[in-house]
Amino acid sequence: MTIWPSSWGFEKFKSFTLILLPAVVSLLSVLPSFCFSHASPFPSTTTTTTMATADTSMIAELQVEALLKWKAIFPDQTQFLLTSWRSMLPSNGSGATNSSVQFNHCNWVGIVCNQRKSIIEINLPNMGLQGTFHKFNFSSFPNLVRLDVTNNVLSGTIPSSISKLSKLTYLDLSINEFFGNIPSEITNLTSLQVLYLDGNRFSGSIPSSIEKLKHLSELTLFSNNLTGSIPTNFAQLKNLKSLLLDKNQLSGPIPQEIGNLTNLMLLGLSRNYLTGSIPFSFGNLINLNALSLSDNKLSCSISPEIGKLRPIPQEIGNLGNLIELDLSDNHLSGSIPSTLGNLVNLTFLHLFNNKLSGPIPPEIGKLTSLLGLLLYTNNLNSLIPTSLGNLSKLTTLSLHENQFSGPIPQEIGKLRALSKLSSQQNKLMGSIPTSLSNLSKLTILYLHENHLSGSIPAEIGKLRALSGLALYENKLTGFIPTSLGNLSKLNILYLHENQLSGSIPPQIGSLRTLSEISLQQNKLMGSIPTSLGNLSKLTILYLHENHLSGSIPPEIGKLRALLELALYKNHLKGFIPTSLCNLSKLIHLLLHENELSGSIPQEIGNLTNVMKLYLFDNHLKGAIPSTFENLINLNHLRLSNNRLSGPLLK
Repeated sequence: MTIWPSSWGFEKFKSFTLILLPAVVSLLSVLPSFCFSHASPFPSTTTTTTMATADTSMIAELQVEALLKWKAIFPDQTQFLLTSWRSMLPSNGSGATNSSVQFNHCNWVGIVCNQRKSIIEINLPNMGLQGTFHKFNFSSFPNLVRLDVTNNVLSGTIPSSISKLSKLTYLDLSINEFFGNIPSEITNLTSLQVLYLDGNRFSGSIPSSIEKLKHLSELTLFSNNLTGSIPTNFAQLKNLKSLLLDKNQLSGPIPQEIGNLTNLMLLGLSRNYLTGSIPFSFGNLINLNALSLSDNKLSCSISPEIGKLRPIPQEIGNLGNLIELDLSDNHLSGSIPSTLGNLVNLTFLHLFNNKLSGPIPPEIGKLTSLLGLLLYTNNLNSLIPTSLGNLSKLTTLSLHENQFSGPIPQEIGKLRALSKLSSQQNKLMGSIPTSLSNLSKLTILYLHENHLSGSIPAEIGKLRALSGLALYENKLTGFIPTSLGNLSKLNILYLHENQLSGSIPPQIGSLRTLSEISLQQNKLMGSIPTSLGNLSKLTILYLHENHLSGSIPPEIGKLRALLELALYKNHLKGFIPTSLCNLSKLIHLLLHENELSGSIPQEIGNLTNVMKLYLFDNHLKGAIPSTFENLINLNHLRLSNNRLSGPLLK
């Protein structure tokens, strides 16, 4: 058995022997004979230490050489990021031997060594590195346990020689620009516990030999271009806690065998082309915290077993640890299982964009940890259950684009944490509950396109956080409450296509954050408030098809951000204010079907962005302004039924 390091080679051993031979002969001549009868067959401690040091030096030298060669292929900018990666420095000036070389690579950025100065970790995340692995000598790192280069600009394919990293337990190549197939050799890294390959451009199928990674606990392959089916042998990865395959092009059914991964806590299969039904076996995933199957082509009804997970397949109701359930954007039909009420830890329930029908089970009201309930764009019907008022932590309630009928429950006003309430495009009837005024955190209130009646509650003015209020296309009557002037954060105000009467409250002019006002197609009377000229952020002002009278306020010309102004089909009189010609961003100016008089201002030629200009059916007179030739973007011009004269210049 050899007792010198194999890395020395015969030549180094021969030189070592010739140097020591004279000293050995001299020593033998003076030693007593009994020494030979008790001589140890093993090298001395000093010799072993010397050899180990030499072996360590050789490994370090190989690793330094490998890293520097890899660095050398990088562009200058990347090399600058690795300035600490420099050659070894002699400790005693020139003529230093290998044994006297001082290795500093363990102090390099991103490098971690063990006690023998062998590299065990390479951590280079978030550095903007550019380059490839093609010149990386994986075999020089026999002790590497962690390789992390996430969030860089590395590209190219992954060399099959990566399998040389036999001790690797953590591999993170995510958020780069790697492409090509995932090499099957990567499954030879049988010590691997964490494998992150997400956020690249990998294509082809998931390696069929994936089952060899018995110790794997986290596997993320999302945001790639992977195709083919999900391997059934995933079921062999018993330690798997996180499996994220979202945002690929995977197809075929979800394997029933996935239900055998009973340690799974996160399962993400969204945004693929998966078909078939949700496996009943998912009811076995009792440790699951988050399940996302959204944006696929899954069909059939939601299995009752999902109630073990907590949502769709009744079996999902068995998943008592489930925190997030996302089955949105599929073709799921049938009713929402009442067993989802068992998912008491659920914080997000997303079932939107499916074909679900029937009522919302009252049991949903048991999910008191729920933060987000998104059921929109289905065929759900019947009444909104009053039990939803128990969801005291709910911040988002989206029920729009269904067929709910009946009144909005007063109990919704108990949801004090609610910030978004959208129940538009249903068949809701009755009045708007005054209890909604308790929702002090509400930022969005969308109840449009229903059959709501009665007046707009003055209490709405208490919703000081509101940024969007949409009540249009209902049967609302009465006045616009002056209390809306308290909604200082309001960005959009849509009250059109109702039966509102009275005047436009001048208090609206105090809402300095407003960008869009739509009050058209009501029965509003009186003059346009001059205070609207204060709304410097306004881009849309629709007041058409009402009974407004008086003149157009010159103050409207102060709305320099305005893109569309529609005042048509009212009873407006007087001249067209020249100040309107200051609205240089205006695209649509629609003043037709009023009682405007006087001439068209020459300054109208300043509206060089206008595309649609309708002034027909008024009492305008005089010559058509020659400045019309400046309106280079004009597509639609209607001046008929006035008393205008002169040619229309091209």
